[in-house]
Amino acid sequence: MHRLFAVLIAASAFAGDLAPLADKLQTGSLEERESALAEIASDGTVEAARLIMTQASDPALADAAADALVAMPGTAAIEWLFGTGLAFPDPAVRACSVVALGRSALRLHRPLPDALLACEADASPAVRAALARVLGDSGDTLQVPALVRLSADAAWEVRLAVVRALGGIPAKEATAVLFASAHETDLTVRREAVALLGAHPASEPAARIALESTDPRDRALAACVLARLGKPPGGGDTLVAETDLVTLSAFAAWHARAGDVDSLLVAIEKRTDAEGRLAIAWRLVPKGDAQAKRAAEVALKEKDARVRDGLRAGILRGGFAAVLPAELAPHAAPTTPLPKLVGSRAGSAPVHAACDWLARHQEADGRWSCSRHNPWSGGIPFPDFIEEDRYVDAGVTGLAVLVFLGEGCRLDGEYGDVARRGLDYLLGCQAPNGKIDSAPSWAPSPVGAPSASDPNPHPGNASNYNHTIGTLALAEAYAMSGEASLRGPAQRAIAHLFEVPQGGDLPWGAYLRGEDAAPSSFAIQALVVGKEAGLEVDSTFLDIARDYVAALVENATGRPRFQHVMPYCLGGYDGTATLLASRAFLGIPLDDEVASRQFAFLEPHRPNWNGHFAIPKAKPRSPADRWRNDDDILNFWYFRYASIAWRARGGESWERWQKELEAVLLPMQRVDGDDEGSWDPEGAWSRVGGRVYATAFAALALETPNAYDFAGAK
Repeated sequence: MHRLFAVLIAASAFAGDLAPLADKLQTGSLEERESALAEIASDGTVEAARLIMTQASDPALADAAADALVAMPGTAAIEWLFGTGLAFPDPAVRACSVVALGRSALRLHRPLPDALLACEADASPAVRAALARVLGDSGDTLQVPALVRLSADAAWEVRLAVVRALGGIPAKEATAVLFASAHETDLTVRREAVALLGAHPASEPAARIALESTDPRDRALAACVLARLGKPPGGGDTLVAETDLVTLSAFAAWHARAGDVDSLLVAIEKRTDAEGRLAIAWRLVPKGDAQAKRAAEVALKEKDARVRDGLRAGILRGGFAAVLPAELAPHAAPTTPLPKLVGSRAGSAPVHAACDWLARHQEADGRWSCSRHNPWSGGIPFPDFIEEDRYVDAGVTGLAVLVFLGEGCRLDGEYGDVARRGLDYLLGCQAPNGKIDSAPSWAPSPVGAPSASDPNPHPGNASNYNHTIGTLALAEAYAMSGEASLRGPAQRAIAHLFEVPQGGDLPWGAYLRGEDAAPSSFAIQALVVGKEAGLEVDSTFLDIARDYVAALVENATGRPRFQHVMPYCLGGYDGTATLLASRAFLGIPLDDEVASRQFAFLEPHRPNWNGHFAIPKAKPRSPADRWRNDDDILNFWYFRYASIAWRARGGESWERWQKELEAVLLPMQRVDGDDEGSWDPEGAWSRVGGRVYATAFAALALETPNAYDFAGAK
């Protein structure tokens, strides 16, 4: 029974036409409940208003409930909202009352009533956010002061509602709040503010002023806004003089969007810092033969390989491969065919944009840094993970390399040298025994000095991920390129997986607990891809892996047999997706009863962007808590592994998942400034891996249709 039925009214108390409609609100589908609301609204009684209000706490029906209340004939419903609704104990009822009363006043072209405006002091963020929506819907510039006050609210959802409300009010005070919100700590509010500024009718004057600010954040934001408004960037002096790299990247994007390739090339020639030239080079795409030849000339004189790669990539992207001199020509094409699990790969525009962001933010030594692109660095809310982002660069570098390989990148193609430098970094992290882990030159280990056999000791939490992800990256790179120089390192990395079994489990299966299949999933993929590429992989070990995966599934329910009590893992659906994907890679059929239960368990957990998950201050330790799933948090890991699982199953269920995933991810991909092409580090695990992790996993999920061929897929 819906919780508000118990508070507002007993459905059995209704007689006549309302009784079956009350039943439909409790048991019907979404469409049936929407239809029932419209029918109930025609009644016009207080009882009907209370019945409609039972749907106020359902996000999918709250707006429909408010509209139904407004549509009711007579004044009984409005009087009930004023007398009871605004003071009701449940905040969902109060919020719905605010929306309904506000829409009623606007519909009748009347001022918003004082009782409604007094809700600015309501204790519930949901009610204050509802008031902000109503103030914004009014479009009245006289309501801007109230919105300005609400913009300082402690609750992010209120500030987000304020930003959305101000986006439609053409007042300079509105743009002032939007500019301030574009710098705030909450990523969702910040992203929304930037998007709205790019379309706000009064934002250009404020952006012009911000261009002269001493704060580089203001200058970067101004460049983003003016670029979105389609305003010309002017001369290229800023590209040469700007010292802040994030701001420089925003200005380079502005010039690139305007087609000002010449200014970008001049700036590359004049700047003395390699990082600045890199920020510009990956934005540059020639528009004609003359510009392409000029870019090639600049590339030939460039000493930094990363900048040279960016210029070459732009020339190839513009379709001017013919102008590339021999010194910039691609490497020899691979001679080894792709393994059967790696299909014909072709990148999409969103993945291509993600590759651009990754290429622009590769470090000089070839790695990608978690902490450098992580707003949560040092503030992860679990003791086990504090500062772990300092120690997983090898793992996220492996993820980034996999993105380039999944995009269709050959080591002789557009992003070839970017991927190759990432691989070189991983090779530099490999110990003589084959283990891949953090390089002590940049991440000193807190657990002791290196030894001759293992020069890269590392905390256990990250060590297994570094090695298993790095192993998969080496195996896929060798499988796709056939380069002899990669065979030995890939073979040694796979061989290291066979060493030191832990408690009878596979040696890679220890993260927080020995039963965790998360790092194992990458190792299983590496074994399968490596075997198809001709590396030495004992078939009996794949049999052990199949037994291992089967042992982790609770056959009666399809859920993982072992489930962490960490808040990010509550519900077990991410672990279920990981196990299903591992089954698919190991060739275990996905049409048996156990797999059917696993897919049934996943079915309700659809793609979403709920980045604001209430993380308890302490880990819940009750065994009963481990299956609690009050809230599906945004989970990039789940996106990737559920995509593999549904892809391996095939059919309409896969097509539905793919469409829903794209509908969630594509609108949230950043299109502004230095973050363009990336995804914000929100949701589960992003506070450890940062923007690199979020972007890599989102791109890998989107690459699923073209990354692997599963024989059993329909």
